[in-house]
Amino acid sequence: MLDSLEKAVAILPKGAINERKKRYKDKVYSYHYLKYREGEKAFNRHIVKKELQDILKKLEQRKKYEKEIRSYKRKIAYLNKIIRVR
Repeated sequence: MLDSLEKAVAILPKGAINERKKRYKDKVYSYHYLKYREGEKAFNRHIVKKELQDILKKLEQRKKYEKEIRSYKRKIAYLNKIIRVR
């Protein structure tokens, strides 16, 4: 179970969606971008409006899976601790 969740998380995008606003000739334009890190470097990737909802769903799903992974790891650590005591 834990392995399948970790594989799913590896496929899903990481980071956060931010919105930038630019002014040009008295008009304000806004666009979204995905901000994430790989090691020490920070990356910004422009997100097309068509893809925005899909990426938001994937980011939400990733957070959910990461929360489940933490929960399973805590349970495993607890069970290992019980096993060592006996």
